[in-house]
Amino acid sequence: MLIIDMATKPRAKPEGKQLPPGLATLGGHLMDAIFSDTMAADLELLDRTNELISEIPSERAQALGLRTIETCHLSPSIPLETFVPDNYCKMPVASRILMKFLGISPKEDAGITSYLLFEPDYIQALMSLGYDDAHKNEQNLRKFLHL
Repeated sequence: MLIIDMATKPRAKPEGKQLPPGLATLGGHLMDAIFSDTMAADLELLDRTNELISEIPSERAQALGLRTIETCHLSPSIPLETFVPDNYCKMPVASRILMKFLGISPKEDAGITSYLLFEPDYIQALMSLGYDDAHKNEQNLRKFLHL
C-alpha cells in the first residue's frame, strides 16, 4: 500500500511564553486531527495487525486468508504551512478581508489558511515539494514498486 501523507513529522514546541490559541489556530488543529491523525491511527493499526499475522503459522494464516500488507509511507519533508505567507497575498481580496475580519493571520494561523489557499502558485509550490520528495525517496519507491 502506497501512502502519501500530507502531514510532516510533529514539530518541536516553541519555547518561551505563548499566547492562548485563537479560534483559527484551533480550527487548523481540528482540520489536522480530522485528516492526519486518523491516518496515523490507521497506520498504527495496520502495523499491529501485520505483527499479529506474522506470529500466526503461515499455513494457518493462509487457510484463514490472512496476509501482511507491505507499505511505503511518504510525507512532506517540510510543513505545507511554510508556503502560506508567500502566497497569502495572492488570495482574492474578498477572502483576505473575510479572514482578517475573522482574525485569521497568515503567519500565526497558517494551518487553517493552508486548507483554504487554492492559488496556482501555492499549488505549484506543493507539487514541486512533492516532486522533490519523491526523488529523494526514489530508491524506496522503486523497491516498493518492484522496479
